[in-house]
Amino acid sequence: MDLTCALPVATRFVDKKGREFDTIDSLYKIKGNPECNTGAIQPEESAEMTWAYRIPDSAAPDKWGFVDVENGGYGQTAYTGIQL
Repeated sequence: MDLTCALPVATRFVDKKGREFDTIDSLYKIKGNPECNTGAIQPEESAEMTWAYRIPDSAAPDKWGFVDVENGGYGQTAYTGIQL
């Protein structure tokens, strides 16, 4: 799994109005994030990751959601949401 430059995980920031926001481009440029395509995470491995989103000042945080794109979740309401 390549967290910064490839799928299978897609994420969304969801505000209290139900609006969904995508991550910024180039997550690999955030200090401490894995570099793009430099050794994907293998089963039973882990890595620290910071996701960043461009959201308007009016957005009140509600949930952070993620979905496994390879298993048909992308573009559907199949996101698993974590209450913020």
